[in-house]
Amino acid sequence: MLGLSARNAMLSGKTALHAQARSYIAEYERLVTASGSRDELPEQLIRIAGRYHNDWSVGGPSSADISLNIPFAPLQVEAEGWALLVNRGTLPAYQWLQAFLGRSRWSNLMAFDWWPLHATLAMIDVREGRLHESQRRLEDGSIPPEMALVIRAAAELVEGNPETVETLVDRVLAMPTTTTRWRMLAYGLKLGAATCGPDPQDVAGMVLHLYDWAHAPCTLALLPDIARKPILDHVGPPLSELAGLRVGETVGRRPAGSVRLTPRQIDVLQGLVEGKTLGRIALDLGLGKETIRSTAKQMYKRLGVHDRASAVLMGQALGMI
Repeated sequence: MLGLSARNAMLSGKTALHAQARSYIAEYERLVTASGSRDELPEQLIRIAGRYHNDWSVGGPSSADISLNIPFAPLQVEAEGWALLVNRGTLPAYQWLQAFLGRSRWSNLMAFDWWPLHATLAMIDVREGRLHESQRRLEDGSIPPEMALVIRAAAELVEGNPETVETLVDRVLAMPTTTTRWRMLAYGLKLGAATCGPDPQDVAGMVLHLYDWAHAPCTLALLPDIARKPILDHVGPPLSELAGLRVGETVGRRPAGSVRLTPRQIDVLQGLVEGKTLGRIALDLGLGKETIRSTAKQMYKRLGVHDRASAVLMGQALGMI
């Protein structure tokens, strides 16, 4: 019973069924009191449930404390990534999630089990304007169709296609398997699209009172600026002052000019922005692939990152591209 209550609490938190999550967490504590024991696995599930539900503080486990060989590892990594996103901004969250994806190949889990990380990274890509990166994450098919539609709708919103956003959102909302959190994202995108339409106040009146947005910072953090702003204007501080929710600024920006890249490194970085492989960049620049690979490694070191997606993110944060 302890394990079942803990699992239900975690899944309720994951899908933004907050009342249910509270109920299951309380039930778990009653069972613990009655049994007089706490087991490691249910305790971990309850901690993840709390992270999803209402614990958005930065202080969490280090990456070394998270085992990749347990079935719920992707959800634990996602929950911690969301806390980083809310409190510290897109770059720390992105690097955290990317690092675990890199390590996931040595876990006992299947590649598709890690779809929550791909979905979160895709939404951050859209939020930061890296639409080709978000599209690339959809191509392996591991992200559930409901969330894939949400990601596509977010990209269309950033591109300025409100009619397409409305169409995609309607499809998401019509699917019976769409979770509450995905519905919240869809309605947030609907609100963003409505700001470009003739009757934004009508949609705003409906969307802003449909959910308790003041208790949904993790969901808000996944939305593009145009969708996040009207909701933050509605709920106000302290939510609107959280580092990962503020609109129109880059959190944790390093001073312009603090990092200098060579012209060749800039060329490679621009190629990565355009979604090119290192082989394609080498061909375009008339250089050998090993030369470009070495240049990319040197560029990563100067930017203080370990992968192409983080390099693009840091390059944008520094105004290099």
